[in-house]
Amino acid sequence: MKSRCRICGKLALDINFQKITLQELKGEEIIVSKTKCNACGFEDNDVMIASDLNKPVRYTLRIERKEQINARVVKSKHASIEIPELGIKITPGPSSQSYISNVEGVLLRIQENLEEIKKIKPEEAEKVEELINEIEKIKEGKRKATLIIFDPSGNSLIGDDAIREDNVNT
Repeated sequence: MKSRCRICGKLALDINFQKITLQELKGEEIIVSKTKCNACGFEDNDVMIASDLNKPVRYTLRIERKEQINARVVKSKHASIEIPELGIKITPGPSSQSYISNVEGVLLRIQENLEEIKKIKPEEAEKVEELINEIEKIKEGKRKATLIIFDPSGNSLIGDDAIREDNVNT
């Protein structure tokens, strides 16, 4: 069944849902939706935690050991990411995407975004390069840091020994 695309308005939107179980997250069931318009190429992805009540949630993971970068991360398109020690806070915008990854993948995405900032703002290149290097140290287990994910929709999570706070307001 086709739906109408919110970008081009044509009846060419395919929406697919897949339910997956993540054993490393205590068997948590995740519903992944993938949307693609066959007319204009618009794509969107989202994740929903099947067992959650969709209330605001904050996960805090203190990264102190290298193996913690393997902790599973589910980030919805509504979630913000923060690494306070580095002054990094990423808030979702209209084109924010959901993904399932691990802490290392989240850090890699941040590094890739910082590389783009270097191109756009060459005057900030030195400061941005320092942040990239600090993230690399976290990935190598040479620097401790805190990864915080806040999601007002309640559809994000971090595995491992992350602390979960429910019904929080930022």
